[in-house]
Amino acid sequence: KYLGIDDVWLGGKARTVLVDLESGKIIELLEGQKKDDVKALFKKIKNPEIIEVVCMDMASHFALSVRESLPADDVIIFDKWHVQRQALDAVAKARIYTQRYIKQTAGNDKARLLSAEDITIRMQKHRSLFLRRRHHAFAPGLEKLLHAYLEQYNGLSVAYNFKERFCEIWGSQNAKVA
Repeated sequence: KYLGIDDVWLGGKARTVLVDLESGKIIELLEGQKKDDVKALFKKIKNPEIIEVVCMDMASHFALSVRESLPADDVIIFDKWHVQRQALDAVAKARIYTQRYIKQTAGNDKARLLSAEDITIRMQKHRSLFLRRRHHAFAPGLEKLLHAYLEQYNGLSVAYNFKERFCEIWGSQNAKVA
């Protein structure tokens, strides 16, 4: 009823693994990751209509294989780690954009350029700050530094706060809270 599909690297080769999520047992280990190979694997399943959920990362070849092979349209669930990774990547992009913006606005003024370079180097050094969750413990002074960055750069603040709110959804025990 509940399948997991993912890519793994074994012996220096990319492979596809299909797992029964109820028992935790490997159903199949494919050579490679091609869509047609994954579809062929699904064709071997005797009663595909009993599959309720297929949990996977966001790889398009897996999603297409499932959509083209299984009768239900709503069986795909993307796993939490990969979904949250998208939110973290968006914050990292916002930080990079902010760093570029700081350098661009410095213009040709040498003093402002040096200051901008110093700020962007510090932001790069502290990049993990923007990926941390508010409920995690920060080393002394780092939470204050994070808030200083967020107060000064609105676009970065918006991205960080969206990430925080988005990640709170995963921890919610109630759909109404989320």
